[in-house]
Amino acid sequence: MLKIFTFLALLNQCNCAPANTSTNGDVAPCLKEFYQPAYDGIYNCTKEFDFFVENSTSEIFKSGKSCFLQIAEEECSVSQYNLLSTRYQDFLDVITKKPKNESDCENFHFKYNAIKCQPLMDDLGLKDAVLQKRHTKINDSRVLELIDLCDNALTCMSSNCYYFKTEVSIVSAFCETVKMSNSEFKACEWKIERESPDLSEYECLEGDDFYDPAILNKYRFYTKMKDCTKEIMMDICGEKAVVGFEKYAELSADFLIKAAKMQRAMSEVMDEDGSENDEEDD
Repeated sequence: MLKIFTFLALLNQCNCAPANTSTNGDVAPCLKEFYQPAYDGIYNCTKEFDFFVENSTSEIFKSGKSCFLQIAEEECSVSQYNLLSTRYQDFLDVITKKPKNESDCENFHFKYNAIKCQPLMDDLGLKDAVLQKRHTKINDSRVLELIDLCDNALTCMSSNCYYFKTEVSIVSAFCETVKMSNSEFKACEWKIERESPDLSEYECLEGDDFYDPAILNKYRFYTKMKDCTKEIMMDICGEKAVVGFEKYAELSADFLIKAAKMQRAMSEVMDEDGSENDEEDD
């Protein structure tokens, strides 16, 4: 299955709608440089000001002005810092006040507020990549932390129309699979993957390879051949593994569909980039 950081890498490439012109300039590059160290807590002043709390942007950027500018001075270009420090009120108006036309999702207000979601999604991808290499137990603290992080990232994206609905849908589907990872269903999947028991006696497989990692193959075992999957899981892990089976199978299939679409979209983006590079070389 595709990992979430693959999705996030593509979201970075695809979510590139042009912003409207603004009298106080586009400081998005500086905000990108600001939010990551603010999220990581590299600067002591961020302990006092949480720039990632939802619905508190106005108050935080007012009371935390000195902290914000301290980080911006260190992390941003001189021109971007000078723009912010000399026209801070203009910046504050843009980032805290919604435009009259709230459907204008390319507006700087939405663009600036969307940038703060990126460190959460990056962290989500990194933590998921680590857990993918481990077979965690039910209620493992790392899984519970990932579930909370996923909810926060999704809330951040959902509250801002700068992100396309398809992007939010993909992350939402992933968050459901994260929550599913804290279930007996997922624990059984990991057990089967880890131990790779001989499944040749199962006639319901009809000669297919249950362990084939291809997305289409996995999808079939959650849809047309889900009864076979359920039988295998129940035999190997017991009744507890198939509690809520229909729900988990549907979620898994839905995520795989989105994974396939995203994989195809990423391939197209890479092909386009390759073509552009070839033209430049010519």
